[in-house]
Amino acid sequence: VSTRGTRIVPRSKNGVRFHEVQDFAHCILPGVCGNKARKLLYLATATQLQSPIVSHGGHQSNAMLALAALAAHRNVCFQYHTKPLPQWLRHNPVGNLERALKLGMDLVEHPTAEAYEHACAEACKRKGTFVAQGGAAPGAEEGVAELAHSLSSWLSRDYPTEKNVHLLVPSGTGTTALFLARHVPSQLTVHAVPCVGSERYLRQQMRQLDAQSGASGIFPCVLQPPSHCQVPFGAPTRPLFSAWLDAASTKVQLDLLYGAVAWSALSASWLESGYPQPRDELLLLLNCGEHQGLPSQLARYRRKGLITEDEERFALSKTCSSIDEVADSTR
Repeated sequence: VSTRGTRIVPRSKNGVRFHEVQDFAHCILPGVCGNKARKLLYLATATQLQSPIVSHGGHQSNAMLALAALAAHRNVCFQYHTKPLPQWLRHNPVGNLERALKLGMDLVEHPTAEAYEHACAEACKRKGTFVAQGGAAPGAEEGVAELAHSLSSWLSRDYPTEKNVHLLVPSGTGTTALFLARHVPSQLTVHAVPCVGSERYLRQQMRQLDAQSGASGIFPCVLQPPSHCQVPFGAPTRPLFSAWLDAASTKVQLDLLYGAVAWSALSASWLESGYPQPRDELLLLLNCGEHQGLPSQLARYRRKGLITEDEERFALSKTCSSIDEVADSTR
């Protein structure tokens, strides 16, 4: 099934049925796909885009790379603020950072966390187009609402009688989950899975964005991952890689920062052996992709001795074959 590029694929584990929403197959520009395509649609379609685009965040951010691609397409400057880089990365950029720099990104590295915070606070006041970290902006609602409407049409067509539908969304700032909750039909419950910070942090971010975007007061549920997968954002751990492998065994290909955490929550809450799934229950997992960062993530796991070279090669081959399959089917 395809909903404007997004594929919805039936899966199962331990006899429990669920659907993978492959939103990474939805692209609005080369290099701007999935979650970022939804969040940045309002910028990609803006009649006028004031230069420069200015944003901030981590040095391997997926939003950073998507914004660099969008800025290159729109022929505007892109300035990105970040905290101090590791020395080795400064001299030998890899992953998303390398790709964004090649697209023309102006990287502004600040010597301290304090200087970074001050620069971010000042950047939003200056001339240009400011995009908050991760694309958390009121304008993101437009693209996310499109996804909600696609899901609604799919449910009406293929599952008109299901009244107990759950959608799990890997969440950083909670932007996608918040705006989905506003626009999905009443029988669908959105669950935001915290992948970047605590439940408290996620709720705080969503309340802030809700206040900035009309104060609807409609929020998703928050579903915590199991304790062994509640780790500092980006920290490599064997349990997260085990969750990634578990998902891969069902042909679901994820990243290690967001997808593996969301999978652990889905697995712990629904997919364990012996779960008595109601006949009218429908489970959906939003797979936003972010696969472009997987090679650098896996290399970090291997450097820390958490995976072997054979496991790294296996993970890369599985992910590449999955992306190629989607690309072939959507041409």
